[in-house]
Amino acid sequence: MDTTTTLVDYYAILEIPRTAAEPQIKEAVKKQRRQWYKRQNAPTTEKRREAEDRIRDISAAETTLLDPNRRAAYDRQLASYVPPAPETDGASEGQDWTARAVDLLRQNLPEAAHGAALEATDRKGSDHEAWAVRGRASLLMNRADSAVFEFSEAIHLQPNADEYHSDLGDAYSARGDLPRAFESYGTAARLAPDNRGYPVSIASVHLMAGRPDMAVAVLDPLHAADPRDEVCSVYLAMALSDWVWSTWTRTGAETSTITSREQIDFSTEKLARAMSLTFDDREVRAELDRQMAFVQDAQKIAFRLPGVGAMSEMDVGAGCMTFLGAYIVIPLILIAIASAQPVLGVALIGLSAYAWYKSAFKPQWKRNAANAK
Repeated sequence: MDTTTTLVDYYAILEIPRTAAEPQIKEAVKKQRRQWYKRQNAPTTEKRREAEDRIRDISAAETTLLDPNRRAAYDRQLASYVPPAPETDGASEGQDWTARAVDLLRQNLPEAAHGAALEATDRKGSDHEAWAVRGRASLLMNRADSAVFEFSEAIHLQPNADEYHSDLGDAYSARGDLPRAFESYGTAARLAPDNRGYPVSIASVHLMAGRPDMAVAVLDPLHAADPRDEVCSVYLAMALSDWVWSTWTRTGAETSTITSREQIDFSTEKLARAMSLTFDDREVRAELDRQMAFVQDAQKIAFRLPGVGAMSEMDVGAGCMTFLGAYIVIPLILIAIASAQPVLGVALIGLSAYAWYKSAFKPQWKRNAANAK
């Protein structure tokens, strides 16, 4: 097959409409990357290569769809794209359809691979490998329901094949059925306790379920045993990042802020650890950098004229009266006291100046805490 004429549909890979806006694209990229990164720890070379191909496609989709000019050019190309006609050769009775499906997956042609694997299972329903290849092709096409069925058939034929249980966990994870994904990964881990990829997959479910602290608890001993495992390090960095974000004060559906010294100390410790891990993922590094910059900004001293916030909530008359009282009347009274009783006056002026300074110059997190009330 001439693969030079094929065009990857980035919208299909990210499972988003062609009208998707930037926030939706970013969220889809994050979801798909977390879904596929763990498969780079798969027990077979073929599955690891499939995952690496998909990660590259996700990165290419991100680069293209988040750039208006590149996206416009890509959309024009996609609109005029005509998929190549399917192969018609090699359809003899002696064709090894399972091997053909594997070869097509190697070429990153999941639809053609699924068709060949379907032919294989139609001819021999007891071919567990063909069912598994069908499932892998379905996963690549984002057909999670089909993948669940196909991997379940492979497991029915080979119930003790740990990799099939892991594949089924990936299918459940892609479908959003996290309890069943957790169960399938757990079965794989029990069947092959020495395989480090399965605990990482369990940790990924904790992440998807919003339990980053539990993900860290799973990943910590794995990382301690082998700090060079990049897939484990990436998920540990993700978990630490999510854990930090989860401790911040929510200010909206998708926004948070830092409102306490405890949040700053916790965030600094976890982010520093995440940034010390050895891995090569630009997106995760960039997210850690953004979070650390946010933490550092929260510690910066910010100036605001005392009373301005309160006065802004009053009507014009009350606000003017408050300003006059605070910044004209009270200083005049203090000056008068100082003229009559210099020692007392100077002491009061000093205390007032100190109180004004402490109120005017505060770290940003204290401003955030006041605004969040």
